[in-house]
Amino acid sequence: IYVERACASLYIMRWLWLWSLLLVAVLATRGSPVNGQKRLQLEQQINQLVADNRIMIFSKSNCKWCKKVKGLLATHNLKFKAINLDTIKDGMAMWDLLEEMTGQKTVPNVFIRGKHVGGCDAVTQLHEKGQLVKLLLARD
Repeated sequence: IYVERACASLYIMRWLWLWSLLLVAVLATRGSPVNGQKRLQLEQQINQLVADNRIMIFSKSNCKWCKKVKGLLATHNLKFKAINLDTIKDGMAMWDLLEEMTGQKTVPNVFIRGKHVGGCDAVTQLHEKGQLVKLLLARD
């Protein structure tokens, strides 16, 4: 009886230990919560990037959907600014703030003329409907 309980206890302890490692690994892949002055600085940086660039793309370097959007825009010779969040300091914290600001959890996170458009599907649909260039050329 004691051996069975000891084996069960070891099994449970090992299981909890593995889950705790997994949890730490998952949390480490996302930015830590940003508060106070740092948060304000990042929000201002995002807003400034969006305001300064006709097309602003927040992306990741290894994302095939980001590459698709960039390729689509490049084939039409549309100038855009893209920032790979996985390659810059505070990029993951910026990604978390973008999620809060737009409600979009994924990249690419695309803004056109200061307005949030969405991701790859949204940009592709705008293009297929012939509205992408119209959106860029429209007057306020």
